[in-house]
Amino acid sequence: MVLIFVAALAAGCDEQIVHDLSENDANRVVSRLSAADLGAHKVQQSDGRWAVAVRQEAIVPALSFLESNRVLIARPSGGAKSGIVPSREEQWFRYERAMAQTIEESLGALSGVLEARVHLNLPETDPLFGTRKEAVGSGSVLLLIDSRYSAANGEVAALVAGAAGIPVAQVTVLKSAASPPPVAARPAEKTSEGEALEAASQQPIGAAKPAGGSGLNMPVTIGLAAAVGVAGVVLLSRLRQPRRQPFAFRRLDRHDNDE
Repeated sequence: MVLIFVAALAAGCDEQIVHDLSENDANRVVSRLSAADLGAHKVQQSDGRWAVAVRQEAIVPALSFLESNRVLIARPSGGAKSGIVPSREEQWFRYERAMAQTIEESLGALSGVLEARVHLNLPETDPLFGTRKEAVGSGSVLLLIDSRYSAANGEVAALVAGAAGIPVAQVTVLKSAASPPPVAARPAEKTSEGEALEAASQQPIGAAKPAGGSGLNMPVTIGLAAAVGVAGVVLLSRLRQPRRQPFAFRRLDRHDNDE
């Protein structure tokens, strides 16, 4: 019961920063924030979707990390809305966009790729004979990467060219490095009384103490001062008490015994 109360109290101190996520997206966000030492956990919403919560002091670093590392990517729509019957150009544009999104998903699976954008200009195919025009297609790739990325530009160009059916020489790859993730400030660790006494005993005699404090921590100093004060009060009260006269023994003479 005590552990459940403590867990509920700790959860109440956290703040939800993103909402309405699928379970896979929530797991990905929690994993990335935990790797950046920004401890997070997922919370299930009443509608079945998921939210991600962090400590209150880590809200700003966590939001900055999610933004700079493109953890949550808003996918663009398929373009402008068309009429009831799309034209041939609109159909070709949708085909190119669908092909580009498929390649983006493949590039996003590479280690160190935070975001991938692919633009294709494929040679059109004759609708009657099924033959392509003489124009050569091209492709452009923009990668947002971090320190884990190790693939070469030629490997990326080969992947895009093989998927889109265009020459490798016609694929341009551009990489951009993401900013390093911020690290949440940790509270200073408290030194125990035993460690403080041991550190003070190891210092040479006459060595200068560090500025801003003494060799003992504040609780030990307050305890010693209180003990000295109590001892002084007890001693003072004893001194103020009146002295009792000592009991004197009187010697009986023989004359007294005869009586």
